[in-house]
Amino acid sequence: MSQYTHNPVGKRIGNLVWFHINYLTIVVNESEAEIILAAAKDFAPEANIVRLDVKRRTAQLIHCPEFDETHEPALAYTYDINKGRLTRYRNNPYIFHQKHLMVMHNYQGFDYQSSLERTKQWKACVVMNDNLDQGFYLKIGREKYWNMWLSKVGIAR
Repeated sequence: MSQYTHNPVGKRIGNLVWFHINYLTIVVNESEAEIILAAAKDFAPEANIVRLDVKRRTAQLIHCPEFDETHEPALAYTYDINKGRLTRYRNNPYIFHQKHLMVMHNYQGFDYQSSLERTKQWKACVVMNDNLDQGFYLKIGREKYWNMWLSKVGIAR
């Protein structure tokens, strides 16, 4: 789905790339952008993040109400375009780390450099903590565990 072998923007894990919807036309071609924008208009008008599976060529629209305001924004809902399914997250939602990867350095919604520094701060604590729970990187994707871990290592939410 990507026009580029290396996306100029986006947080990539395996075949999945997360990016702010403002960068849609940079990451996907014109016809794919039209499909995604039509789905956003009809089913997920508040969506501000796109999750793209570059291998399967599928996309989800994600609404993070506090994307610009919080260090690790929580997902309110996802809309799977191919399945036509909306999933809401209320209790212990998924959160995004390293949100600066989802935007370009000149993004105006939040302080890009501050987000980058936040990532360096918590990753330094991970390196110094050699007795992490098994599955740590899976667990930090949930708000409750993340907040507990931040408190444990002395980092403000």
